[in-house]
Amino acid sequence: MLKYLRKILANNFAFSYKETNAFLFLLVLVLISLIMLFVLPGLLTQSYDNLSKDAIKLERYLAELENNVVEKEEVITYQLKDFDPNQVSEKQLQAMKLPSRVIKNFIKYREKGGYFQYKEQLKKIYGLDDSLYVLISPHIRIDKPRDVEQFSDNEIGNKYVPFPSNNKGNLKKRAKPKIALFDINQADTTQLKKIYGIGPVLANRIVKFRYALGGFVHQDQLAEVYGLSPAVINEITKYSFINKKHEPKKLKINFASIRELSRHPYLSYEDAKNIVNYRTNNGPFKTIKDLASSQIIDRDKMKMITNYLQF
Repeated sequence: MLKYLRKILANNFAFSYKETNAFLFLLVLVLISLIMLFVLPGLLTQSYDNLSKDAIKLERYLAELENNVVEKEEVITYQLKDFDPNQVSEKQLQAMKLPSRVIKNFIKYREKGGYFQYKEQLKKIYGLDDSLYVLISPHIRIDKPRDVEQFSDNEIGNKYVPFPSNNKGNLKKRAKPKIALFDINQADTTQLKKIYGIGPVLANRIVKFRYALGGFVHQDQLAEVYGLSPAVINEITKYSFINKKHEPKKLKINFASIRELSRHPYLSYEDAKNIVNYRTNNGPFKTIKDLASSQIIDRDKMKMITNYLQF
């Protein structure tokens, strides 16, 4: 076939051998172009139709999946009751059908000495998101801390406990030990247990909370320790002081990770995440005013956390 074409071209157009090959090559290209011109649009249209059908199927599948997820979410119902976050037990939280992760972190927070003074502090519990907080918030009832007389023997330790009225005539009260003034940021559990109403449990809670906090900057913070009654706080205040030169341990707000920030009692996981996201998108915080103007932390927390931040 090619030899026949070459003879025709050579006889009629006087093409050389190389020119004949070049002409045949161009002829093949033209034929391929013509085939693509008439055949390819049909193939593309068919492919586009197939893609459109697939897209419609995908949209339907996603819609069905979304409906299924919504239905599953609607099945979850909480059996909420009024509760004091400082007193509620693990079983009571489970009975309210709260997520197991939230319950676990809730109990851990209290075991480490955490104390809730106002309901918004529950937001610091890892896993307790805003939607769940909105549901449980109306049921939160924070009662006054227990009085000294209500502490168990383990909490009071070897301290004097008021005797029953029918024994007052027969037994003598143990004399209170003399206590020297001490620095609340330097005191160990042994020193704290000398205070009337403080046993090993409460002493450990105070030390753990102080460590998590970075040190006390004023004595009012003792009220944030779980289980300390006003009477016990008054006793601690009477015999303790805060050194004027004391510098609390500070968080490097422009370098600390979400985990490091959320460990502080005054910052929730959401607060920590907002801080890191903001500085990533807008650059480091230069002063406390930068943090305040960002409005990622409410005013009450700003007042509490200011002494513990380094810029």
